[in-house]
Amino acid sequence: MGRELFLDFFSEHEVPVIRKRRHTFLKMDDENVYILKEGVVKVSVLMRDGREFNIAYLKGFDILSMFKDAVIDCKFSSLMIRVESDEASFYCVSKELCEYPSDNP
Repeated sequence: MGRELFLDFFSEHEVPVIRKRRHTFLKMDDENVYILKEGVVKVSVLMRDGREFNIAYLKGFDILSMFKDAVIDCKFSSLMIRVESDEASFYCVSKELCEYPSDNP
């Protein structure tokens, strides 16, 4: 049920959808929240010594920006989101829009 509420909200506010092909990376910025709409992605961190540490494989509707928020404080690694399915799509939600529901009960 929660997923449908978000999907309706995103549709109503015409939230842009980004599409990426297999083995491409999603570059996230600080002004937006990224949500996996469809597909499979690998979330990992690249350590300073070049090793890659896999955190999770995500499928379907899931918030990706929370991983960036968790890794940003770590000085020893950088976050990578790589598409593992043939294609994946992501909602790119402005942080201003994320505040909308709390301002408009």
